[in-house]
Amino acid sequence: MMLETPAPVQLQKSVNLTLTGYYRTPYFVQGLAWQEYSWPISINKLIASTSMKELDSKAEKLNPPYSANRNMLVIRTGLGKKASSIMGFLPKKHIGVVILINKQVSTEDRMSALYHIIYDLDNLPNKKFGLIERTRTRNDEKE
Repeated sequence: MMLETPAPVQLQKSVNLTLTGYYRTPYFVQGLAWQEYSWPISINKLIASTSMKELDSKAEKLNPPYSANRNMLVIRTGLGKKASSIMGFLPKKHIGVVILINKQVSTEDRMSALYHIIYDLDNLPNKKFGLIERTRTRNDEKE
């Protein structure tokens, strides 16, 4: 993924490094901090990817590491004492979502919520997320 605006070379190298995959599971590629899924993905496959028991035995080391340059969904989860978070984005489509939620909500429900929000945003017809752009005129100022 390349940044849209010019960035210092070291920043671009850092972004590229974080999106490099080091392990492949049947569901995703694991980077330094992210899970990278091919997009689009089915909701069932995304939910199935949360089973650590299944993933532990099926991860393979990528040699050389995988440099992501495809249409992908990137996900990162976090967990605190009383709350959890999940964020996901489609880098090539400039779509990103962050969800902060009570810890009692299951991982499957968090993944499902993230999936449905990103899927709906990705399938909006105008891709401007419902925002209407218009030029302000002098007549507008009189109103």
